[in-house]
Amino acid sequence: MFRNFLRRTGFRRQLTVIISAAILGLALFSSLMNSWEASRRMHDYFVKQGVRIAENLARQSTLALLFHSSDNAREGVDTTLSFPDVIQVEITGTTHKPLLNRAKQGANLAQMPKQFETQTLSTATTEFENDEIWRFGAPVYEGQAESSPFEVQERQPQLLGYVHVVISKSTLNRLTLSLLLTNLGITLFFAVLLLAVVRFLTRHAINPLNALSDLMRRAERGESGMRAEPLGPRDLIEMALAFNKMMNVLEEREEELKQSRDKAVNMALMKAQFAATVSHEVRTPLNGVVGMLDMLKEMNLNKRQQECVEVAWSSSRTLIDLINNILDFSKMEAGKLELEEIDFDLRKLMEEVIELIAKQAQQKGLELGYLLHPDVPERVKGDSLRLRQILINLIGNAVKFTEKGEVAIRIASFKGEDGNSFLRFEVSDTGIGMNQDAVQHVFESFAQADPSTTRKYGGTGLGLAICKQLVGLLGGEIGVASQVGKGTTFFFSIRYKPGDTNLIPAEDLALKGIRVLVVDESEIVRSFLEQNLTRHHMQCHAVRNGIEAVSELRRAKQDMHQYGLIIMDIGAVDENGIDLTRRIHADYPASNLRILVLDRYNTPSTVAAPGVDATLGKPLRLDRLLDAIKQLLTVQEVSENAPSERSGSAPTGTVLNKEFRILVAEDNRTNQMVAAGMLAMNGCKCEFAANGREAMEAARNNRFDLILMDCSMPEMDGYEATAHIRNYEESAGHRTPIVAMTANTQRGDAEKCLAAGMDDYLAKPITLVELRQKLELWLPRGVPDERSSSINTNNDRTSQALEASDASALDHVIFDKLREILGPSLEQAVKPFLEDTPEYLDQLELAVKDGNADKARASAHAIKGSSGNLGAVNLAQIAKQAEEMSLDGQVAEIASLLPHMRIAFDAVARALNAEVSIDDLLVPQQGEELAQVLVVDDDRSTRSALYYEVLKLLFLLYLSYIECIHSNST
Repeated sequence: MFRNFLRRTGFRRQLTVIISAAILGLALFSSLMNSWEASRRMHDYFVKQGVRIAENLARQSTLALLFHSSDNAREGVDTTLSFPDVIQVEITGTTHKPLLNRAKQGANLAQMPKQFETQTLSTATTEFENDEIWRFGAPVYEGQAESSPFEVQERQPQLLGYVHVVISKSTLNRLTLSLLLTNLGITLFFAVLLLAVVRFLTRHAINPLNALSDLMRRAERGESGMRAEPLGPRDLIEMALAFNKMMNVLEEREEELKQSRDKAVNMALMKAQFAATVSHEVRTPLNGVVGMLDMLKEMNLNKRQQECVEVAWSSSRTLIDLINNILDFSKMEAGKLELEEIDFDLRKLMEEVIELIAKQAQQKGLELGYLLHPDVPERVKGDSLRLRQILINLIGNAVKFTEKGEVAIRIASFKGEDGNSFLRFEVSDTGIGMNQDAVQHVFESFAQADPSTTRKYGGTGLGLAICKQLVGLLGGEIGVASQVGKGTTFFFSIRYKPGDTNLIPAEDLALKGIRVLVVDESEIVRSFLEQNLTRHHMQCHAVRNGIEAVSELRRAKQDMHQYGLIIMDIGAVDENGIDLTRRIHADYPASNLRILVLDRYNTPSTVAAPGVDATLGKPLRLDRLLDAIKQLLTVQEVSENAPSERSGSAPTGTVLNKEFRILVAEDNRTNQMVAAGMLAMNGCKCEFAANGREAMEAARNNRFDLILMDCSMPEMDGYEATAHIRNYEESAGHRTPIVAMTANTQRGDAEKCLAAGMDDYLAKPITLVELRQKLELWLPRGVPDERSSSINTNNDRTSQALEASDASALDHVIFDKLREILGPSLEQAVKPFLEDTPEYLDQLELAVKDGNADKARASAHAIKGSSGNLGAVNLAQIAKQAEEMSLDGQVAEIASLLPHMRIAFDAVARALNAEVSIDDLLVPQQGEELAQVLVVDDDRSTRSALYYEVLKLLFLLYLSYIECIHSNST
């Protein structure tokens, strides 16, 4: 309280209050002490007077007590009562029996006690005292009377009785109060005089101090040129001179700071403009690089060419990510990064992020999954874009630095100290880990855990720094725990609000009561399945491996509570190393037990192997998992010829039924070539406009099915051209879909395109997959045909395995080009593959058992080459991994890939049989001479190798021919 007072008041007031309080306190103390001393002296005086009165009355009461006659004492009593303040007189005998008791008329005896304590007195003294009265007593002796001068013998005094005198303190109290008031008045008078003198004397020192304080306040408000006058005492003069020197230094430094600030602001503005300009300029040529690489990936290249394209593709994507990170980092440094708050599905966001990174995890054979704690709401409000960016960065890092094991994401909810709700994310991996020194610097900009990891794994060190700043903007914190060789766990929290619960779908009770056995070594997969299946009212039991699964199935059979569904990893084996599906199929041949196989390599096959009812690719998505279980359990019977029937049917899906006309408004020649190549691969015919004005004229003079509009063009940009096209279309009565193409990817660019009248947004560099998605979204659809079905099948290669047909085991773009080249001879190219591949698989399995790395590499290489030439990309990918393992000496680990390779080959074989069986209906008769040339050797392996080399040569010549045609037409 006192400290707050000192902070709120000025020095002058504080000094006045302190001096006034000191003087008044001293005056009050002085008056009280003087009054107390005077009161003590008067009290002693009144006590002495009371004792004398009692002694005088005792001498006058001798005869009255000697003769027991009160009349002899009346004169003395009257005399005593005439004294001031004496209010009562009493004479008693030796037995304290009253002889005479008289009180002054009008005296107030209410304050007197009713009975006094009997005392034996030897001298006059005070018997009783309170705040109002005294009672004095004195003994009466016979010798106290006047002795006769004629008596010869001296008499001894004899006690005759006692006298008691009661005296009031009213006079003493009045005198004490009067004295106190007088003293207080005198001291206060002198205190006021002293205060006036002190105030007058201190004003000379206070005024210069107030003036200096006022100057300081003005300087604090930003006024310049403030200088203090050296007035007052010496100390204040020195303070004024010091203030003037300080102001000189501050003004000089302020001027320097202003100049530095202006330079920093200009540099920041230039930096932001440079980043935005460079981003746009870099994305424009990068569009040509990425687009061409994207088209090259669709072609049938040899091993060396494929490796070069993959390296270039990976480098281009890394460059795009680097550009995005630099832009985000620049915006956060400038404080211009804005957050949004929208309602979104947290589970859907997690699954979309995981699916983006799934391919990297599948290439390494990693398990990738997530787990929502039961108290986490399905829908939340927050910035989903920034949360997605954080998760992609952290999960991508975890996959990058993990060679084997799993990457798990766990989400929980908690309440903060401020009452807000927070989501806590944990991203754990089983990778290389970090030491404590690296952990301390991991969130710094351009920091890497170790220089060697930079060379091995790549990266700029910006990702985690951006994550830290984004988490801070989202109201949370981020941290990391790691051990070298044991993995790393990144954890962060963000503030959120509950979302709209009306958008959460109602629970489906169709699967209630089904007993499910889960078999998977991954902890996160088991937890995900057990939690979500239980939440949907299924009875779920999870085990780690096939040995535990066999034991659990036996126990369930004995208890008469058999399982209706087994969800198992494709690599699960029993105690003898036999495929678990075959073991179950052999032990329970006639049961209604269904088996759903989970494949981390996402092999596209509906019925994978004998005893398996369906397969489902990892990472798991809840909606796909539930749909797969529903479809599997609703099938009462699977016929033996179902696979061949399915493989003979065309792929499902709605596709394009004609050649569409596309207008490409683009001023860059490279981007025009990229767009032309991509559109040609999707069965579209394109025309070009070099600027917005040409695009506007072309749209007026011709009808197009779709317009791809670049936003930045000379003469007239895409926004203005779109506005003119929309105005013309209003009068013409039709509307053409317009999809924007721009390298600007900052917040608000998409909204700007939509506000200008465009229908959609396509960020540069454009990829083949993204372009196909836009074409399927905006072009009119019709009945399926064979050519478009193959394109659609290739595009949906990552859809769930239960909905995919055997035809998706082939890349139909590659296979259709082979069909065009070879014609009826295609069958003779397929037969050696179908005959030789099983032998290669057996040789590979035997080499793995023997530990022969050279034979394993040769067999895997043969499978990879033959399957890649025919478009069996999934089988080729798995064979490539087996080849790399054999080169690294990891022959034993190839055993886990063998079931995947056989499943993939079965799917390819069914698809090839179906394709070759209808080949005569789809292709004109040509290429017979080529067939005669190819079949010249009876040795199967020699014939296959020679045939594949000829196929490669013809296919490359065909691609060169197509490119020449495109270049001439351009």
